[in-house]
Amino acid sequence: MSRLGSAPLVLAILAAGAAPPAANRTNPRVEAGFHAGRDRAGAFIVPRLNPAATAPALRFRAHMTGWVNVQPLYWRPRGARHGLLFVASEKNEVAALDAVTGQALWRVTLGPPGTRQDLCGNIDPVGVSATGVLDPAHRVLYLDAVIGAAHSQRQYLVALSMTDGHMLPGYPLPIGAGVRALGGQFDDLVEQNRVALTRLGGRVYVAFGGYSGDCGPYHGVVVGIDTGKAPRVAAYWSTAAVKGGIWNPAGIVSDGTSLYVATGNTEHATTWGGGEAVLRLSRDLKPRDYFVPENWQKLDTGDLDLGGVNPTLIDAPHTPTPKLLLALGKDGAAYLLNRRHLGGISQPLAKHDVSPDPIRSATAKFRLGKDTMVVVNAHSHDCAGMDGIVALRVHTDRHGKPAVSTAWCHEIDGRGAPIVTVSARGGRPVVWIFGAEGDERLRAYDGATGAALYVSDPTPAPVPHFSAPLVAEDRLYLPARNGVLAFKLHRVLP
Repeated sequence: MSRLGSAPLVLAILAAGAAPPAANRTNPRVEAGFHAGRDRAGAFIVPRLNPAATAPALRFRAHMTGWVNVQPLYWRPRGARHGLLFVASEKNEVAALDAVTGQALWRVTLGPPGTRQDLCGNIDPVGVSATGVLDPAHRVLYLDAVIGAAHSQRQYLVALSMTDGHMLPGYPLPIGAGVRALGGQFDDLVEQNRVALTRLGGRVYVAFGGYSGDCGPYHGVVVGIDTGKAPRVAAYWSTAAVKGGIWNPAGIVSDGTSLYVATGNTEHATTWGGGEAVLRLSRDLKPRDYFVPENWQKLDTGDLDLGGVNPTLIDAPHTPTPKLLLALGKDGAAYLLNRRHLGGISQPLAKHDVSPDPIRSATAKFRLGKDTMVVVNAHSHDCAGMDGIVALRVHTDRHGKPAVSTAWCHEIDGRGAPIVTVSARGGRPVVWIFGAEGDERLRAYDGATGAALYVSDPTPAPVPHFSAPLVAEDRLYLPARNGVLAFKLHRVLP
């Protein structure tokens, strides 16, 4: 068992009690997207993880030119001794690092990053602001990047060889020009991508909202790009009303068939125009279903939108509502929905008052018996402090109806996004969260009970808010200002 205190990064996994989360089911050598896959579960399996406490040391701090606001991605080809860690910065530097030593195998610069100057925004310069996505079968890394000087900057999809970093033919692909060619509106100066990219079939999907400060007439936009021999913008969806951005870090969530997004508040909308919503989109980005709270106009006025947190997909087999979705809003509420019929402008299946403050983060989830636990960075009514971590339990109540309640919470200092780890053979899940732009400490909690397992010393480099750790095989990686931090997790020897 572990001890509380300030020992560096103490890891504890308690035995038994939970089914392994749906993470790394087919290939533990690949972490191809944000939060461990298209469903953004944020759950990682670590093979042969030691159930006893240990204190892994910092293995490396790899330097990058520019702030790193994105989660690294990981790939180890079969037969390779070490994996590769793909990292991108706001100065448009992209690197493939040896995941064990931190040494760069290649580095490329995509072009000059954009600059906000007299435009709004809290990132300057602005280059790669969102987590990309890997296509391991074709050895391609896809990223969205802002390239160009002030007032001429453009959003591009770039495709790099994972082997040596060279740009593939047909790229960089101008996204805004492709949307406009299909008859849509897209202003490159005011549309920002903070949303992790998603791959589904032969398409990469990129979503957009506005910059901090809400300058200009941006819209919430999802763009689908065919990545075949002749890459092109093939489809888009946009809010009808102005604004309604898609901006939470996890962004587009997929069950392998449909895409789900949450939108922010619109402006001057007298009839619903796509904001304050959870939407289900087809692969061709046709809207198939949506949910909007009945008080959406009040939420619009108060800037209390649903767009700050990704939709969380929940499977509840052997229940009357086997396909659920949990949405969390800046109004501090949790909305439990039937994802086979989201309901339009209506009341949710269940609603739970989670926080007195806005919730803005990415979620992680895991199964606990018949229930699903969803953890998020939020200030709970039940815990003191302005920042915190909350575990919500999605279950069936005594009347057989879907319900959501707060299971446990803790005060923390910082705004990181949580993840979950379990050993390959099952075991009680451990929830990790980092005090980003706060006390810069990594914390771990027993996922079942909420018991605090450890707190680390402050890390040697600050970590940006919304950042989530990545766990790949036996290491934990944290994006940091101007680089990446890597820690080794203790494993049982074969």
